Amino acid sequence: MKTIMFDGVMNTSELIALDCLMEDLSEEGRNRYIQRYKNNHPDKWAAYENHRELMGYPKL
Repeated sequence: MKTIMFDGVMNTSELIALDCLMEDLSEEGRNRYIQRYKNNHPDKWAAYENHRELMGYPKL
């Protein structure tokens, strides 16, 4: 199976997993996770935000 990279920093499996996680967390849990993820992986978070925008998802 070929790995597809999004913005050169996230593969499709990571995007799908992050989408699922964001759906499953409570609003408070999601906000805490987002802050931690942004601090630890700013390049991946930017790629994830781009992905959400391209898919027409609302901003988190």
